[in-house]
Amino acid sequence: MQSSLKPGAGELEALRTTRRDLHCIPELAGQEEKTRAYIESYIDCHTTRIAIEHSSEKGIIASYQGGGGLPVIGFRAELDALPVEDAKADAPYRSRHPGLSHACGHDAHMSILLQLIRWVDRIAPAVNCCFIFQAAEEVMAGARELIPLLREQKLEYLYSLHVTPDLYAGYFSLRPGLALAGCLNAELLLELASGHASDQPDALQVLTEVRQFQEDYRTDSRFCKITHVETNGYYNVIPDRLKLYLTVRSADAAALREGYQQLLDAVSASSQVLGLLDSRIISEYPCCVNDPALTRLTARLLGKRFGREQVLEAPFLFSSDDFAFYAKELPDVQTCYYFIGAYMRENNHVHTRAFDMDENALLFGLSSYQAIIQMFVQAGRSRKVPGQ
Repeated sequence: MQSSLKPGAGELEALRTTRRDLHCIPELAGQEEKTRAYIESYIDCHTTRIAIEHSSEKGIIASYQGGGGLPVIGFRAELDALPVEDAKADAPYRSRHPGLSHACGHDAHMSILLQLIRWVDRIAPAVNCCFIFQAAEEVMAGARELIPLLREQKLEYLYSLHVTPDLYAGYFSLRPGLALAGCLNAELLLELASGHASDQPDALQVLTEVRQFQEDYRTDSRFCKITHVETNGYYNVIPDRLKLYLTVRSADAAALREGYQQLLDAVSASSQVLGLLDSRIISEYPCCVNDPALTRLTARLLGKRFGREQVLEAPFLFSSDDFAFYAKELPDVQTCYYFIGAYMRENNHVHTRAFDMDENALLFGLSSYQAIIQMFVQAGRSRKVPGQ
């Protein structure tokens, strides 16, 4: 069943246009110069009440001041894209940057947040808002760089949404408490026994042993996956180098390093491995834990706004997101991370070459943020949010 919403045609068109503009200019983590310039220009051109407090390679923080003594509500969107070729050959908004695409929906998140800024600027609600456009969410944990700056904003509540191709537009899913796995991303460089192909074991021997470790290690709450492999072998030469890129995921973030060490021990014990030349942890994300009270409150709000049957409890997911750092390192801030449906077709997965979305989802995302702001406006200075 698909949900429906009666938007103003201009609002949906503005969302779509912004999303497509951003979809054309994807940039990797830490390199989002064109994206930041677009956002700064957009805010400057379309608002009069919104102040850009900070802009750097870390991201952009903009604010709206609705009045002293009012709660401060934050909303976060991500700037970066992925090193994935855009295979949507017939789409007029296909990536113009070869080898890069917004294959995770960050363009949609930015579009929603920019339109929310325009709406706040227009209606001037009695609440304070902080709008966060964060760099380097993918792998590089850019959230950590913004946290010192966000302490100055005196945030009380912080939201982030994410499109999902698993639900139709108009559906929402969220989970109180533990929502997303912790994640450790790493690189291993192994020295192998090398030589002529007729004399040495196949390099796949090591990968077979890694595969056995993965099977032994995996449970319902953790796994280790190899995401990329590099060697320097040739047709008749067994390589002397094997580089593994990997991710460890767990519902217990404290156990991530233990799992990583177990992998190191397993490959070091291989008869084909002469030594461990290098091992580097690239990034380490905590589990994403939603504030239970705020998340249940938000679920009820969305149910009233869109219909109870449109709001689902999300399962625990092995996805990870550096939004988790905000909850961990800003303990006085209540956080809520939720999903908005964007189903377009079968076999349309995030982080793939042909990923796309039903752009009606943009309107539902915007409307959900508007409803959240209106809820806090009603609460006012008393901060007695209904049902909390």
